[in-house]
This record gives sequence, C-alpha cells and structure tokens, in this order.
Amino acid sequence: MIPNFYKEMNEIPLTNHGKLNRKALPEPEFNLKDLIKEPYVAPQSEVEKTLCVLYSKIFNIPIENIGIKSVFHELGGDSLIAIKILTQVNKIFNIKLGVKDILENATIYSLANCIEQKIINNNNNNKDNNQINQMGCVQRYNKDEFPITSLLSSFPYKIDNKLILAFSFNMLVFYQLNKATNIEKLIKAINIVLERHEILKTRFMINQENKIVGKTIKDEKLEIEYYTKDNFEKFVRPFNLTKDKLLIRVGLIQGTEDEDVILMMDMDHRIGDGISYGILIKELLMAYSDIPLPELPIQYSDYAIDYDKRVHSIERSDIIKFYKDEIFNEPYASQLTLPKKENFEIKCKAIESYFVRTNEETYRTINQITEKYKLSKTALFLTVYSFVISMYSDDDENKNIFTTVLVSNRMMPDTEKLIGLFLRCIPLLIKIKKGVTLLDLIKECMNIILKAYDCDIPYTMISEAINLPVCNSVIQFDPYDLKRSQNQNQNQNQNLPKLISLLEMFKKYGKESVLFQLLNSNNILHPDSKWTIGEEKDYYSILFKYNKNLYSDSLIKEIVNRFIYILSDENNF
Repeated sequence: MIPNFYKEMNEIPLTNHGKLNRKALPEPEFNLKDLIKEPYVAPQSEVEKTLCVLYSKIFNIPIENIGIKSVFHELGGDSLIAIKILTQVNKIFNIKLGVKDILENATIYSLANCIEQKIINNNNNNKDNNQINQMGCVQRYNKDEFPITSLLSSFPYKIDNKLILAFSFNMLVFYQLNKATNIEKLIKAINIVLERHEILKTRFMINQENKIVGKTIKDEKLEIEYYTKDNFEKFVRPFNLTKDKLLIRVGLIQGTEDEDVILMMDMDHRIGDGISYGILIKELLMAYSDIPLPELPIQYSDYAIDYDKRVHSIERSDIIKFYKDEIFNEPYASQLTLPKKENFEIKCKAIESYFVRTNEETYRTINQITEKYKLSKTALFLTVYSFVISMYSDDDENKNIFTTVLVSNRMMPDTEKLIGLFLRCIPLLIKIKKGVTLLDLIKECMNIILKAYDCDIPYTMISEAINLPVCNSVIQFDPYDLKRSQNQNQNQNQNLPKLISLLEMFKKYGKESVLFQLLNSNNILHPDSKWTIGEEKDYYSILFKYNKNLYSDSLIKEIVNRFIYILSDENNF
C-alpha cells in the first residue's frame, strides 16, 4: 500500500520494548495543494460558481482552491457529506436529486451539468415545480398538533395506534454539577429550554379523527423532583403517555454541603434521541450563564408536518415496487440464524451489552479501504456484519440476512439544533452470494442503500405492503463528523458537567438491581441484536446489545472478534 504523504524524521520514536511508538509520531502537516490533486479550472456558469462556494464551505477549503475539476472523494467526501451537499443543492436549486447523483457525479463540472439538466426537465414539466422537495427547506406551520409519521419512521416494525401509546422507553442520564450551582438559576434555565423546544411539552393522544397525534401543551411547566442518594431510584419509572403531563423529568440529588449536586434527566424516546441530550445540556448551560439563545427557525412539529406531507405526496407504489423487486426478491430467514442457548426463554428479553474498541491499526485499515475503493462505511460495516452472521447459517443455499439500518434524519440545516426524534429505519436484505468477493458484496450493498435512502417512507408502510416480519437485527453507524458537529460547541465550554454512566451511578449506591429492572422493563420492543458502531478520532467503538436469554456471551464475543478480524486486513476483501 503506497502512502499518500511522507514526512521526514530524524529518528523513529520507540517504546521501552524497542517497538514503534505510534502515539509519539507527529501529526502529518498536509499541504493544501497536495490535497487538491486535480489542476485548478475556474467555474464559469452560475451553477458551477454556486457549487464551488458550497464545497468550500462544507469541506472547509478556501474558495480559490475549489474548481470545476475538484473531485468529491479526493476532497474527503463520504456518504454523510454527500447528504449535506444534497440538502443544500435541492434547497438552492429547487430540484430533487438523490444521494447517488452526488456520488456518481464526482466532479463539480459533472454535478453542475446534472443540476442544469434537472432544472431544464423541471421547467418542461410544470408539475415538478410545485412538488415538495425530498430534502428541501421546512416551513413554519405554527400548529400545536402534528401527525406521528416521522415517529413511525423510527421503529423497525409494524406499529399501530395501540402500540405507539403502550410502551415506554426511558432515556436516563446523570450529570455531576458543582456544589456551588445556584439551584434557583438552574431551574429557571431548565424552563427556558422547555419553552424554547415545544417537543418537550408534547403529549401523544387520540384526536377527534381517531388518529394519534402529538399535541403541544404550551402552558405546561416542569416541576423539579428532589431526592437523596438513599431514594433516588424512585425517580426511575416508566412514562405513562395518557397520565404524565410531560414526557421529560428533571430531578436533583442533594447531599451534604461538601458533596456535589447530581442532576438527573429522563426523556421518553418518542420526544428525543441521543443528539437531543447534547443540545439540551448545551442550551441549559448557555441559559444558566445568561448567554442569549438564538431563535429556532422551526419546531419539531413543523418537521413532523412537513415529513408527513412529503410521505403522502410521493408515489409510494414505485417505492414499494423497488423494495419488492430489488431488495426482498429472494428467500430469507425471518429471524437471525445464530445458534441459541439450550432451554432458551422467548417470553421475555434480557438485553446485555458487549463493548469493544478497535486498535489504531484496524482504524487506519478501515479508512484506507473505504478511501481506496470509494466505499460507504455504513455499507462496509453492514456487509461485514451480515457476512459474519451468515457463517452460522445451516442453509448453504440461502445465506441472505434480513436486517435494518438505523440512520439519522438530521441532515437538513433547520433540524441540526432541534430536540426531537430524528431517526429512520431502512429494512434491507443483504445477499451473501457464493463466489462473490467481499468487496463486490459491499459495492452491491452500497448501491442498494443509496437507492433505499432516496425512498423515504416509514418502515411500517413498507412492512404492510410486502408483509415484512418483525426485524430482530438492527445496525447503526455514527460517523465522526456527525458526533463532532454536536460536540464542538460543548468542548469549547469548560464548565460542561461530568456525565455519569448509569452503571457507575447505581453501583456507587448499591442499587444495580433497580437499574437492571428498569432496563429490562424497556426491552419489550428491543431487537434481539443491535449493533452501534461509532467513529472516534483514532478508533471505532462497537456496542453490541443482544438478548442474553437467546444467545450466549461466548457466541457474541466470537462474532465481534470475527467482525474485527475481517476489518483489520485488506486481504480479506
């Protein structure tokens, strides 16, 4: 493998054992001209000039270094950045491109031609001019009530009115605050954030048309709950959608004068996701520090109404045909083919977690493979995961793996600062074929994912149309750029409170059993297998949550080790 860059060194840093000390190696000082591999050609048309400005902003490269021959992948582009570009392009030019259009038109010159052709086609077809853009700008509706279509998109199974109201999924966090924290000022800051994000004052109910809707209760106030270290476990309880005034709780554990204050927050998953907590705590600190919060351009209800309009304005028959003819067109097992424990229980689920990090060498190998072959990391991880799972299938003729990819729906600029549930489940059938290299399987998987991404309707609608079973396998990839965008502002604030893990908190006070009861009470709808792969600065984290009533710990560790082994060596592809 030939390096892209070289750096001259006087000596090689070594460990005490005489081996290469990778951590002591200096960071490469890239020359911007080395990164821009194609010769500069200035933009001519207005579309080319607009794209150069857009690329300069997204890739953080000076505008004078972006020309019409600049190549998307060479600038550092990936599928996540493609979605960001797609969002802006559709909004600026009032057209509807897909992710695949961005990736296939690698140069600005080629993409500009694609956009200009789309504009011409739209002008020749007036109905397209009034069409709702798939990823365009969300308008303000100023309504207290909104449909739950966007929520239905977040769950990997058919879901009806009774089910959406029946279960509770707590998102519980603990923060350690300084003992000098002004409690009255903190409570005021909490209510400022509550007033700012209407989703935090939302309940779900059945309206006069017998449909479940979200309803903002604007006059509702949050009451702070107070506990001690001896009884704080009482704060932990399921949400009741028909009785609870709010679907968020805030509590404080106050000890002695010498002890720090513990802030407890619990949010129902239907009104927030993991990124929402980062937004909430950042704005809470700003409000506490009397820093003005910028006005939100839209509310979650606006996004939900817009999403519902888009889903019901597109031709769903074409999407259903795509899923039926191109994805689910071969036989597959409805459940994972992993060997189960003897005398396993199916009446209940007990979800266990297995966490591991890759080493730096594997991290570099993964990045080299995706850059060299222009691969989506989501497709890479999904295919390798499916390939490993297929090894445990007894059916030599059918090793297709039915799974669901969980992706963020926060790619529109107006949604980046909103609290709310912005997830989308995409059902897929990964076809593991004999005699086909792993690299070709990944490319085929990437092609299907890109097509599926542009077919944005809720999982439950797809499931009803082609009779999909409940999916017990979910995989999620969190790119570094997505996490970094939420962490940058937090890292700039040195007063950010310390996050305390659930296990650490409950174990410290001898209340582990309460935590396990809480976790298991939320497991009714949890898949039997859920992988979350997170991209960090110099490693990938793998969190594997599995039903330990079905699968042994040794099996799970074996699967993860095989997964990492394949990713660690390019020769496996």
